[in-house]
Amino acid sequence: MAELQALAAKRQFGGVGMIRKNEYEAEVTNAGEGISVVTCLYQTHVEKSMLLLQHLEALAERFPTTKFLKIVGDDCIKDYPDRNIPTLLVYKDSQCVKQLIGMGVMCQSEEEVQPEAITADDVEWTLRELGAVPSLLEE
Repeated sequence: MAELQALAAKRQFGGVGMIRKNEYEAEVTNAGEGISVVTCLYQTHVEKSMLLLQHLEALAERFPTTKFLKIVGDDCIKDYPDRNIPTLLVYKDSQCVKQLIGMGVMCQSEEEVQPEAITADDVEWTLRELGAVPSLLEE
């Protein structure tokens, strides 16, 4: 019972929030101790990034103690190239633990995988391995 109360007391997010460059430091870098933040750099005209955002929406509902955010790539980083979209920046305790560039890094396969073949479970597994979500997936 105490475990459930402690979990309920943790900050709840439950969606993918939109941020602008001037909010990045407060929302991501200074999110606070004990908070994992997954930030997606995207472009609406890059289909792969829109697909990844769909997966992140599902994961944000499943893991409300993880803060999921999105920001337009070249709003976050001046002249950020579309070839690097989507990019995930994973922070834990205000430290960047990993930069994942492109959809291919979301899948643990040795062979090249089409972006459409990548599932929310693939993304969840990757984030679990980084300690960003408390997933119970075992493989």
